[in-house]
Amino acid sequence: MSSFLLKEKQKWALLLDEPDWRPEGPKKSIVAGCFSSTPQTPIWILRALLYEILRHNRDLIDKESPDFWQVSSNPDQPTLNSDAFESLDILAKLLGSIANHADIDKLYLIIDGRYPNTRDARNMSQLISIVSSSCGGGVTPRWIISTRPNGFDRWIDNITTINLFERNRDDIVKVAKSRVKDLQRLHLAITDSFADEVVGILTQRADGMFLWLSLALDSLEETTIWDIKIVKENLQGIPYDVQDIYGNIFDSADRKMQTLLRWAFLAGRRLKVTEVVVMWALVDGVRSIKEIEAKSLSPDSLRESIKTGNMKAFLALDDDDSIYAAHPSVKDFVEQMVDNPEQVQARRKITGTAPTRAEVHAQLAEICLVYLNLDEIQSLPAPKPPTDEDGIIDKEKRDEEIRKYLGKYEFLEYSIKYLGLHLRESGKSGIKITVPGMENFFEKSTSALRNWVRGYDLLVRCTQGKYTGDSSGLSLLFIAARLNLISLAEHSLSSSGLQSGLMSGISIPGVKTLADSISSVGMIRQKIINFPDMKGWSPLHVAADSEAVDILAWLLNEGAAVDSITIGVIRPGRTALHFASSKASDNGVQMVQELLKKGANPGSLTTFGGNTPLHYAVQCGSLETVKLLVRKTYQKTAADPNVPNYSGMTALHKAVSMPGLEAIVEVLLEYGGDPEKTSTLDRVGVAREMKSLKLGSVIKNVATSSPTSTLKAATDAVRGPAGNQTALHIAVRSAGTGETVKLLLEWYKKARLKRNTKDSNGYSALHTAAAGVGCATHTKLLLESNLFDVNAQDNNGRTPLILYARRLSLHRSLADLGDLSALKETLDALLAAGAAVEIKDKEGKTAVDYVKSAGLTWAERRLNSDVTGPLSPPLTDTSSPPTSPKKGILGGIPSFGKDKEKSGKEKEKKSKGGFFGKSK
Repeated sequence: MSSFLLKEKQKWALLLDEPDWRPEGPKKSIVAGCFSSTPQTPIWILRALLYEILRHNRDLIDKESPDFWQVSSNPDQPTLNSDAFESLDILAKLLGSIANHADIDKLYLIIDGRYPNTRDARNMSQLISIVSSSCGGGVTPRWIISTRPNGFDRWIDNITTINLFERNRDDIVKVAKSRVKDLQRLHLAITDSFADEVVGILTQRADGMFLWLSLALDSLEETTIWDIKIVKENLQGIPYDVQDIYGNIFDSADRKMQTLLRWAFLAGRRLKVTEVVVMWALVDGVRSIKEIEAKSLSPDSLRESIKTGNMKAFLALDDDDSIYAAHPSVKDFVEQMVDNPEQVQARRKITGTAPTRAEVHAQLAEICLVYLNLDEIQSLPAPKPPTDEDGIIDKEKRDEEIRKYLGKYEFLEYSIKYLGLHLRESGKSGIKITVPGMENFFEKSTSALRNWVRGYDLLVRCTQGKYTGDSSGLSLLFIAARLNLISLAEHSLSSSGLQSGLMSGISIPGVKTLADSISSVGMIRQKIINFPDMKGWSPLHVAADSEAVDILAWLLNEGAAVDSITIGVIRPGRTALHFASSKASDNGVQMVQELLKKGANPGSLTTFGGNTPLHYAVQCGSLETVKLLVRKTYQKTAADPNVPNYSGMTALHKAVSMPGLEAIVEVLLEYGGDPEKTSTLDRVGVAREMKSLKLGSVIKNVATSSPTSTLKAATDAVRGPAGNQTALHIAVRSAGTGETVKLLLEWYKKARLKRNTKDSNGYSALHTAAAGVGCATHTKLLLESNLFDVNAQDNNGRTPLILYARRLSLHRSLADLGDLSALKETLDALLAAGAAVEIKDKEGKTAVDYVKSAGLTWAERRLNSDVTGPLSPPLTDTSSPPTSPKKGILGGIPSFGKDKEKSGKEKEKKSKGGFFGKSK
């Protein structure tokens, strides 16, 4: 929403200063919707509604409100007050100004989501009350809320509720009748009239909620006295609020199953039955793998408890033996149970135990630590990720190594992967929670710690791409950077943590020399935060590569050098911004934001490839990261989409070569990407695959000492001549880039460019399309654009038609050629656009010659049917590309013989020539 408003504000500066530039017209009826699968806060709902309204009604944006716009020294760069979006009152005021607008006749606000209980009704009531008080004398917003029955109508005026459970009523009746009929067979005291009355009570009281019906039917099955008054009292006593229903079921479960419910929702992923039985054994004090196998609960017993016990209302089993929520509303119940202070305190008074979210995470972290410290696990070395001869991780072999490594150890994978999550989450409550075993685990260079780090690298950090080497040490700061664990990082830079790390001398080369001056903790703290590990990475690089958002922000605030580069042989010359920009997740976007705020350079080049962060953002397909880099959102200088890497590829070139990146291409074009900028492409890629021992030794020798220019020169040594291809050349080379090609053609039309830029082979984009994999779609789009000369010849005298025919001739079977209808369609399109069949290339061949030699009779017949005169004379000058006569944009060839005798219809067909109009 902020980005949208800033963009609109910048457009206003271009408008003329007129008293009222909006046209007169009828008043508007506005409808805006807010949709979410989970309950949201009032301020989230209001933001969503406002964004929808303003996005479709831009003239309603308040251009001068001091609540939103701050005074800026540069009028062309407005400053948005971000705090305004944290204030419910200010946002309500904005919605009120919209409701009071003279052009607004009706305002409908729709909220669709799960708001199941009274607390939600109160929150919604607060929201609607604040908005109503801000609407003054304008239209009154009409709220439409889609939810289950929960008293909204009693709390709020001027509201329409859509009962999502109305559709369940018929099914409720069927289920109630069926179950009561079963009870009637077992209990002769239940007469037909009695049964009908009970069904009536059930269906009326359930009000469409199967959860309540299930609880009520379970209660009826335990009934022994069939008196209608007693039955009514029992049914009336069953709580109607979902949270209360769950509370009753939960309280009746045994302590272990209660604990399991909390674990299941805070585990970070679905827990397996076999993992849970190990966890219970560890909680019970078992401390060896052998004992766990002997004393743990049978997995079948746990499965039966979940399927038939009280917990079936909460949990269910999937086919893979994983445990998941039986209903989406269970998550709401658990969140209230661990997050709501009132509920936590009330439950503690009743049961004596009610852990908070942080305490549950601390318990899970302790279980992981206990397991990792078991003797058998400590002695289990983790293998290095297997790689191919180029150092790229071999996924199949890695998966096989992981299977062997995990073996019979049911809880090993989980404890390695999720220890960091639980340690991190246990520290977020603001109350210090001590995790037993944590201090000993991280303070010493134990085999448990060493094997855990290597296991973490195998399972989490080194999953694909080039292997960056195993962890060079066990410094707490580097472990914290990997785990996104601020508390551990803070400890590592405390006086005791520094003393321990310096004296042990692990992972940080040269740091031992600082041990004698440990009294100067402040100075060492500042220096140590930027020390590289043995492979030349700083903690900031490790954090960015590990998507550790929190620790990355913490390191920056502690003084980490934002533009420091990696040194050594593995991925040299990368900054943290390069790593962050290469991540496609939300974490990647957040890291890029943090780095740009601290002044990270979006134009820095990597040592070997010369790639910018924008190249990496495009490669991973992160639209939001691309936007952050090309806009001056946080940084003084935006990323330039036209900066080439050492292969001559700009970010735009990379984007157009990949299917599905149309949105990114659009942003790059909007922010100055130039489709006419040419690149070197294929030969550089081939060169990088060369096994040049000489080049390899040069690179290895200069990687840590020579300037970037030297390494660039080393790379240039194997480049070969340039390809000089534009973005359009590159786009039509790839299958599935039709939408991208449309965007580029639209750019040419808007720029009023009608050029036939050729690459080093003399290819226009039309030549490239005709010879390429995406032939049918791309060729048709280019021909329809009227931007290309259909008879232009490349360096070998070949037209797009000849290249197409030559491409067909290289395949001997229809299976190799692909879809025959698409092939015929492409051929027809070229001929309809005026492609001349008579032209010969430097080898003296026409398009007919190529298809005839390959035995493609269908293509030969089609081409011959278009030949209306004798073939053109052979070219005499073969040393240079033939020149075409100047006959308009078609560059047509002279007419010979029978061509003068064409009928009027034939001439008309030829002169229209498809997409270029008549020849002049």
